[in-house]
Amino acid sequence: MLLATTMIVPASAATVAPELPALLAQGPRPVWVFFTDKGALENDAAALETTTTHLSERALARRARALGAALAVGWVDLPNDPAYLD
Repeated sequence: MLLATTMIVPASAATVAPELPALLAQGPRPVWVFFTDKGALENDAAALETTTTHLSERALARRARALGAALAVGWVDLPNDPAYLD
């Protein structure tokens, strides 16, 4: 099952779960990382337009029904800045 969320956590609320250091001491663990910004792509209108072209008409229609046309594609759809993944 794949779960998706549009939850955006403000940078001031960024935290590390208290249990994480102890778990990482036992060895590598998969963890979820939620970025609070998109780096250089955040204010790039071309990046948002490119992202829109990767969504199907069906997906865009579903999002428009659920969120309204103005919010159908937005910040959460942008890829993370590649520099963050190095």
